[in-house]
Amino acid sequence: MFNYTNVFAFLNYTKSIDNIRTRSVFQDGSVIRSSTPFNSGFEDESFTASGRFQRRFGKLQGSVRGSFAYTKFNQLINDIVSVNENYNQTYTASIRSNFLEAPNFEVSYRYSIQDSDQGSTRTKFYTNAPTIEFDALIFKKLTFRTDYTYSNLRNEDETINSFDLWNVSLAYRKTNDSKWEYELKATNLLDTATRNQTNNGTFSVSTSEYFIQPRFLTLRVIYNL
Repeated sequence: MFNYTNVFAFLNYTKSIDNIRTRSVFQDGSVIRSSTPFNSGFEDESFTASGRFQRRFGKLQGSVRGSFAYTKFNQLINDIVSVNENYNQTYTASIRSNFLEAPNFEVSYRYSIQDSDQGSTRTKFYTNAPTIEFDALIFKKLTFRTDYTYSNLRNEDETINSFDLWNVSLAYRKTNDSKWEYELKATNLLDTATRNQTNNGTFSVSTSEYFIQPRFLTLRVIYNL
């Protein structure tokens, strides 16, 4: 640490042979398969790298971080050697405030690339996801919090899915020593229905759709012992 600056870096590389892998045989024209384990004589590799640069400017703090991961492994499909290679990159930039009494905020942006090469097929996905968070103490009794996230998932040809989520809460506490707290919380105010996520499998790359709980409003009463 120097001049309110933090720098972090990490590297890791592994290489192995004689791993237990799967020999898979698919029935013609079908997804039905039979699998048996075997000791692979092929070399498998993995490499990961990550880093972060963080700097304070008075009551503001900026951060830039990134990560990269590469994996390579071999398998037998219908007695043919298949080499799977995956490349994953994620980059994030953010700035946040740290005031004692003034409202505080955090703004961040994440960009990721998922590249999968399974020999006969290659797929690439891109994700853009900005986020903003805000909280404020009002009249020393009310705490207002809100956060908003937008995410866009696309491949090399088109957008697969985009969604946004917005949550808000308002909490009341008479004094700092008060044992009772009351909170009104609203989740998924935009009533977003679904979100998509990509997955790297042994034999395929897939996109899964998840359903999100609809707009929900709750009143909470909290008692601190």
